[in-house]
Amino acid sequence: MKSPKTLLVVAFIAAGILSFTFRFNDLGRSAVRSDEINFLNLAERNQSLVDLWKNPPWMNQIPLADSIAIVWHWIRPGVPDEQSVREPFALIGWLTVIGMAGWLYRRKQPWAAVMAALWMGLLPFHVYQSREAYYYVLVMACSGAFTLYAVDLLVKLRAHHALSLKNIIAWGLL
Repeated sequence: MKSPKTLLVVAFIAAGILSFTFRFNDLGRSAVRSDEINFLNLAERNQSLVDLWKNPPWMNQIPLADSIAIVWHWIRPGVPDEQSVREPFALIGWLTVIGMAGWLYRRKQPWAAVMAALWMGLLPFHVYQSREAYYYVLVMACSGAFTLYAVDLLVKLRAHHALSLKNIIAWGLL
């Protein structure tokens, strides 16, 4: 019989592979939305980040998600296509799953971490938003990180530990 530690490692790897597969499988074959076409156009014409931020394509919106498609095109060689525009968002979604599991694991809850990774990795809404080049996956990643970090800060406060300036700044940046 396998040891509980071995089963835990296998379960983590399986959850990570499942989560990755659901986000990256046939990523370039989905219907393309108008925002994804805009991201694709920005990457195809080698849009400058400075120009993008000086003259954003949308009024009163920060072009953070648009910037991701441009930076990804610099990192990933080749001609931009539907798949390459969606890849960084799928990666952010996958890293959100791994991050949630890692947070629970760090708190000595390894099987809860596996369950969270499986749940988040297979959650249809999160999978869908991770497969789309749009800002929702960024919102989910940042709000998840903000919430988990806030829990850490509340645990510190409950234990009567003073928060450092670094803690407060990091919390504010999320």
